[in-house]
Amino acid sequence: MSGPAREGEAPGGGRASLEPVVDMLAFFVAMRNYGYADAIGNALEPATALEVLGSALRDFRSLCLDSSPQARRRLAAEKKVACPSVGGDELEGAVEMLRRMLVSRGRRGGLVQLLREIYVSALARASRFRLDGEERGGGGVSG
Repeated sequence: MSGPAREGEAPGGGRASLEPVVDMLAFFVAMRNYGYADAIGNALEPATALEVLGSALRDFRSLCLDSSPQARRRLAAEKKVACPSVGGDELEGAVEMLRRMLVSRGRRGGLVQLLREIYVSALARASRFRLDGEERGGGGVSG
């Protein structure tokens, strides 16, 4: 059994409510735009992670949340990716929760581990948003 949840975590210590952020990053990975996911995975300070998150949100909003259905269909046809089924309010809530977690944790409180878990989850989840069914390598962690 898990201990008490930290601020911003789901009971049991899980990240269930951060899933919209993972989906957003996975979407960019599916587009072969690894920059946001890589930067989140390498962030050592809350300010860095928040800056990257803000840039990713701006682009995600333009591509998926605020775009017309025709623009999303064009994106799907050209890039062979689908936007995640994430609503603006849901994403806003997840981002606010992550912001609170980043600020409260700091380097020694599991900040780096949390960001790397989000990063790895996004890399693994990217294939959900690919429309061509192809598993693509590249970017991310190499061994």
